[in-house]
Formats: sequence, structure tokens, C-alpha cells
Amino acid sequence: MSTHTPGPWKVYGGTYLEGTCLKVTANNANRPFYALVGGSQARHDDANLIAAAPTMYAALKGLERMLRNDQATLVEMERVIKQALAQAEGKVTT
Repeated sequence: MSTHTPGPWKVYGGTYLEGTCLKVTANNANRPFYALVGGSQARHDDANLIAAAPTMYAALKGLERMLRNDQATLVEMERVIKQALAQAEGKVTT
């Protein structure tokens, strides 16, 4: 069983003393648990990937369970995968 901070995780941006900072928060908390300084596209991409971790973990666990129980359809598997990838790519906020 995983003991990571439960999702959803979200990315927020702002300007701080250090300059542009992206923060990742969990469950709509005001305090970030991870922050990246700098506003480059790579930093935004990193923050989106970090924030998608709980979604990707849940997707993989769900796919594993479906496959183990022979309940997986290709359509359902594709939906779960696309949803996790979209969040990792910063295309959705959950």
C-alpha cells in the first residue's frame, strides 16, 4: 500500500521573492509540498508531471486490477490511460 500524499494534486503559479515559482499542492491545501523556482516551459512541464503522479498511480493500479480480474476492455483501458496522460501533460486539472 502506498503512503504518498493523497490527490488530487494541483499546480499553481505566482511570483515570490525568488521570482516565478510553481507550487504543487494536495487536496486544495494552501501550503505547497513541492515547489519549483523558475517559469520556463520545462518547469511547468515538470510541475504538471509531478501533480499527475497520484492520477497515474491510481490509473496503473486500476489497470492492474482489471487485467487480473479479466475485466479490462481496450476501450476502458484507453480511457484510463488518456486521462492520466492528459493531466501529466497539463491538459486537464482534476
